[in-house]
Amino acid sequence: MRYVIAALFLVFFSTVSAQSGKLVSGPVQGHITASTAKISLVVKNAKVIRITLNNREQSSAYKTIIVHTDTLLAIKNKFPAVIEFTGLEPGLEYDIMIHLDGKAIDKKFILKTLKSSPVADFSFLTGSCAMQLTPLLRPFTRMGSNTIFRHMRKVPSDFMIWLGDYTYYIKQAVGKDDYTSFDGMWRRQMKTRKIKNIHNFLISRPQYAIWDDHDYGSYDADKDFALKDTSLFIHKMLWANPSYGLPDTKGIFTSFRKYDSEFFLLDDRFYRTQPNIKGGTILGESQLQWLFEGLKKSDATFKFIVLGTQFLNPCSPDECYNQFAEEKKKIYDFLEKNKIQGVLFISGDSHYADLQKEKRENAYPIYDFTCSPLTSFLDSPLPLEKANTARVPGTLTHHRNFGKVSVTGPEGKRVCSIELYDDNAKLLWRHDIPESELR
Repeated sequence: MRYVIAALFLVFFSTVSAQSGKLVSGPVQGHITASTAKISLVVKNAKVIRITLNNREQSSAYKTIIVHTDTLLAIKNKFPAVIEFTGLEPGLEYDIMIHLDGKAIDKKFILKTLKSSPVADFSFLTGSCAMQLTPLLRPFTRMGSNTIFRHMRKVPSDFMIWLGDYTYYIKQAVGKDDYTSFDGMWRRQMKTRKIKNIHNFLISRPQYAIWDDHDYGSYDADKDFALKDTSLFIHKMLWANPSYGLPDTKGIFTSFRKYDSEFFLLDDRFYRTQPNIKGGTILGESQLQWLFEGLKKSDATFKFIVLGTQFLNPCSPDECYNQFAEEKKKIYDFLEKNKIQGVLFISGDSHYADLQKEKRENAYPIYDFTCSPLTSFLDSPLPLEKANTARVPGTLTHHRNFGKVSVTGPEGKRVCSIELYDDNAKLLWRHDIPESELR
């Protein structure tokens, strides 16, 4: 009899344990300012989420937000949530404490707000193309290895900007393709978030993300992708970006400020037409005008324009802004006519890395730092691309890689330093751009 009772107890205990609240993803910090912080997370089998930010200098100073999961959308018994704290103190560290149904998550997470100073040194990591393969295939290729994220986690920086293709919606050999259904997209995202090295990196510092074709939809997907609204919904559930589009214009484009630098994160898919056609566009008219207005209003020393598609490359036969010559010219003309200073482009997708510099007849040179791939396959540039005269000598890199961008120095003498690292965090090259060069 006692064995029966013991067996029943084990069944009961297992059932209760299986139903207890679980942190599936996160907490992933998103947009952080001197007084606010956005955090995204995904939980399972929990009715109440309690998140507390505790001031590490004053244990009595804390802020708490409670979320009841019956107010959230349930997806496969999981609940994604984006939470925003306000009224924080500048330049302070906070412990992030999470309770699910009253039970504490026994992990330490630290959040740090920006300083109140208008000028301060900061840095960020960046990269694109993080394809993940089934573990069975990894012994036969380095593609899909996620160890790069373990090395990235050890590199000091204030935040990360993903340049697209953070995950890959793939064509399945059996069954439905990831990008043909909500379930397929969500399943792929959750698989990516559960990878230990990626998860540990995501929770290590604030994260900002744009998309490109593979984490938007199918290969080379554009404005005609049937499930683009579904993809947008999922992206908004998982990334705590500052904002998404405009009230009357959908998309992932947004902007934010870090001290005396401003970032314009662009959506290169939602409005993208076919290439090489009259009136072809990557951004769409509304997003383009939003970018122009933002650049005109900005007094930032450096203005980073971030997108998943190379901007400068005049030689690529693949996707690049050269295939949308009319819109590219509009951007050049706008920058010159309005004397916009301090613009640099950061891009992904190419499956190799480089820094390009295009001289302009009546203005400062334009730079484009392309950082790719993190884990995906490598593309060898064609002979025409290798002969690209716009490329900064010594920066063409055919390794899996990530970038680090630092803005340092006193006001009026700021320097943007661009570094490229291989997948073991070995420094490959560095290029410094003083603010005086972009005037």
